[in-house]
Amino acid sequence: MWTATVDESMLELISSTVETSEMETEKPASGILEQHFRCRALKKGNTEVQLNLKGPDIKFSWGQKTFPVEIR
Repeated sequence: MWTATVDESMLELISSTVETSEMETEKPASGILEQHFRCRALKKGNTEVQLNLKGPDIKFSWGQKTFPVEIR
């Protein structure tokens, strides 16, 4: 699962949801996971949202992505 880190003076993380759907493949138990983050802008300016892919042990990180955000 991904965890989100935001500048709490700029953005409020409202929710994180995961949706699943079945894939049409011959492999049993194949599926797609989509994770959605919803934020509320608190003030105008530039900031970042950092996503970290965490493993089964929450201390282990598999990857990190940073997205620039411009709030108008």
